[in-house]
Amino acid sequence: MLQTTTNARLAGMLLVLLSAMLASSSLAREPLDETRLLGAPGPATQSRNSPITVQWQDVPVREALERLAQSQRLSVWVDRRIDPTQRITLSARRTPLGEFFNLATEQAEAKAIAVGGFYYVGPPSSVEEIRTLLARGYEQTNQLAYAPRNAMLRRRSFEIARLATPRDRIEQIGSQANVSITGTTQVPHDLWQANKMPSLPLAEQLTLLLVGFDLTWQAADNGSSIEIVPIELPVTVHHPYDNQHIEQLASEVREQLTITPGDDRQHVWVAASVELHEQLLGKANQPREQAPQQPRGSKQVYTLRVAQQPVGKIVQALARQLGKQLEVDPAVTDDMLAKRVSFEVDQADLDELLTAACQPAGLQAELAGDTIRLSAAAN
Repeated sequence: MLQTTTNARLAGMLLVLLSAMLASSSLAREPLDETRLLGAPGPATQSRNSPITVQWQDVPVREALERLAQSQRLSVWVDRRIDPTQRITLSARRTPLGEFFNLATEQAEAKAIAVGGFYYVGPPSSVEEIRTLLARGYEQTNQLAYAPRNAMLRRRSFEIARLATPRDRIEQIGSQANVSITGTTQVPHDLWQANKMPSLPLAEQLTLLLVGFDLTWQAADNGSSIEIVPIELPVTVHHPYDNQHIEQLASEVREQLTITPGDDRQHVWVAASVELHEQLLGKANQPREQAPQQPRGSKQVYTLRVAQQPVGKIVQALARQLGKQLEVDPAVTDDMLAKRVSFEVDQADLDELLTAACQPAGLQAELAGDTIRLSAAAN
């Protein structure tokens, strides 16, 4: 039996994701798991209550935010539409970091929001949309072919050289993901200041690079390329819900949603902002009994039934939720990954779960530290 470090909540999220794949097998879209939809916590979100004491007098906004980032060991992405020469005068004593950001950026006619491992500072309308735009990036990533999808989900260093142009950085992302990006002519020429961000998935990097031009991106050519497109309002992402749950919502809440029926009549697709999905998922989870916390060091087991799902997506979902890298042997073809499998496990450990998923497709998965290696099964 394999010893794991996953907690009960992670296992629950994994089962929710795979169960949603099963429930929505007849639907046109693939559901986002809650980490991608709602955003995982990071250094920025975890330090919002850190107290700040500072005295600024007529300091340019860029310089002020750079000082703050250095002193608090945070990363800040400042939208290009914010004038860096605007000056801030501010006195604060033991003010929570999140509140301090709001006070500082207000003087620059901007707002700030903590998103995972960094703070985004931008126009108020963009701050309201940025979390949904980032989630939409993951939604579009799911529409890409297998290889570029994996590449766009992989974290890479995100550093902007002084006087770099956004087009150059966008083309670099295309090269790193080995995917063609069209529509770059919509991105005006610009020269950027140096900035070093935390390592981010390429999907998030591309969204951040484009938002300052009122642009975003989407999968194109049946998932073989990426197209840069204008941001369409309202910005929404899709997620499946039990039809009965949506029917029970108050009419004023339903009016804010775009609801599309599912083919199985038990589920519907809801298009909404991330913030609305947070409310819906919170309400949807209220009646559910919470899984008890497992003692530290206990073995994690899984009970799961999957019917006719692509083996590649199943293993990718497992790796993503467990925080592991997925390495696919070059001998494993796209046809092999697309093979649909059905299996059922009861109180199985991770090794047994992977075997049950991969064996019907003639594949095998090997656990090696933080990596799951997928290869063709030996004859």
